[in-house]
Amino acid sequence: MESDDCILLEDKDCFIIPPPNQNVKSNKELADVKNKQGGSFFTTGQLQLARNAYSEAIQLDPDCAIYYANRAAANMGLNELVTVADDLDKAICLDPTYMKAYTRKFNYLFSVGELDKAELVLRQIKSFDQKDNKQINDMEQKLQSVRYSDRNYSQAIEKKDYRTALFYIETIIKSCPSAKVFKLKRAEALAHLFRHEDVIGIVDSIIRQDGFNSDAYFIRGLSYFYQDFLDKALAHFDQALRCEPEHKKCHEYRKKVKSIKSFKDQGKDSVTNGKLDEAIEFYKKALKVDPDSKLGNAKLYFNLSVVYGRQKKPKEALAQINQAIKLDENYDKAYMKRASLYDELEMYEESVKDYEMLYKKLKTKETKEYLDKAKVQLLRSKRKNYYKILGVSKTANDNEIKKAYRKRALEHHPDRHASSSDEEKADQEKRFKDVNEAYNCLIDPHKRQRYDNGYDDVNQQSTSFNNDAFKMFCDEDIINNIFFNLSSKR
Repeated sequence: MESDDCILLEDKDCFIIPPPNQNVKSNKELADVKNKQGGSFFTTGQLQLARNAYSEAIQLDPDCAIYYANRAAANMGLNELVTVADDLDKAICLDPTYMKAYTRKFNYLFSVGELDKAELVLRQIKSFDQKDNKQINDMEQKLQSVRYSDRNYSQAIEKKDYRTALFYIETIIKSCPSAKVFKLKRAEALAHLFRHEDVIGIVDSIIRQDGFNSDAYFIRGLSYFYQDFLDKALAHFDQALRCEPEHKKCHEYRKKVKSIKSFKDQGKDSVTNGKLDEAIEFYKKALKVDPDSKLGNAKLYFNLSVVYGRQKKPKEALAQINQAIKLDENYDKAYMKRASLYDELEMYEESVKDYEMLYKKLKTKETKEYLDKAKVQLLRSKRKNYYKILGVSKTANDNEIKKAYRKRALEHHPDRHASSSDEEKADQEKRFKDVNEAYNCLIDPHKRQRYDNGYDDVNQQSTSFNNDAFKMFCDEDIINNIFFNLSSKR
């Protein structure tokens, strides 16, 4: 009785195993097939399929160095680097003379920025008898170039030349695209250049891969520090120190944050308690902590401006708010403050410019109202300022206006300057007319109200000076006193 598998011999009651099928391949042969398939996939850029084929080859023949080195190459192409070093070390362990494994290990270490380890591998490669030194020379040149750029980066950072630092580090990253250490150096330069979105993108990607990377937490904290998010900065510096307690830069910037917070709090308390000079000193101390903290320092200058304003020092307040805007050109609150200071200093054209810029940007009802008021003030400023002519405030009462008029009229009366030059006589006559005109307006409640509301017709009847000029004034005692004073001085 026959079957597909064996022949049963009834007389001996036993089985005879047929000869092996000559078409069945060994695992080594199958592994070689998979390796060749992986090579085809690799050549056509199908790296994931190539890696899978190399993995199957390793399962079939785990003692072949070539398969590990090939899988490492595929993973490097996919930028999936977790197992690359292990695969290459395994390949070298299986075949210490396998040169391609060494060169791939050098390229891997160079790519991830481990330059010292890459240099050790290069020394191993040099120990082999090489007929062609071109590859070794290229490796040496790559190392030298990156080290040169890294030194220049560090020097630029020390000099606070962050744009130059960024140039050198980006040059390095072109050669070492997978190097976390160089990516973080780039992020640090970007943080100093206030490109915070780019910074967060880099460090978040690294933290997702390595949740214990102290440099990543430090640089994220640095970015928050330069955005004046001091509490967030402090939290990230603390996290970095938990990962690496001896992180030097982290200690330095953590100390800065604590100092700034302390000075700001003391300044705020001093303002609350009415100790304005003391508050100014605290804010100035905070400014000295880190001159590069532009956004934070802009707010400190704003605080100084507010304090000087409370001290009735508008010019000093204006100087501080200009510093704030210089540091932060997008500081809307500072522009509002400056515009109000321009109003106080009667710099109405400048005030209108600031309000126009703010309204164009913000389109709010509040800024529109401020702009309209500023435009009215500008129009008024182009008229004669009757309050200024008499030397009184806008809230002066009738007695104060009369007293000021006596003084100004006596000072500029033509009889008092009869012996002066023709030019001086003309100037004093004009001033005397202006004094009369100002008094005529401000002593009359109806005219004064129209003047304050911006109307220009309040003194149309008194724009010229003639022999009947004094008849326009209702207070004859004032005029009599003027002439009495003039006569007594002759």
